[in-house]
Amino acid sequence: HSVAVTDVNNDGKDDVLVGAPLFMERRTGGKLQEVGRVYVYLQRTYSRFSNDHPILRGSRVYGQFGSSIAPIGDIDQ
Repeated sequence: HSVAVTDVNNDGKDDVLVGAPLFMERRTGGKLQEVGRVYVYLQRTYSRFSNDHPILRGSRVYGQFGSSIAPIGDIDQ
């Protein structure tokens, strides 16, 4: 797993990104395939995070999406 802390939405609060590179998703035919995910936890107030958080999904099987995360700043410009 990987973790990064950065202000994703430029609101002045630190947000948390958590990578789950071994996440498996059920694809066509009901077969499980390892595609990975990154969970984005947006901070609303001090120490409070949104319950409705974006999930970034990998598209390549065994691509290990989310194995490495780096803070890149505001991504919703």
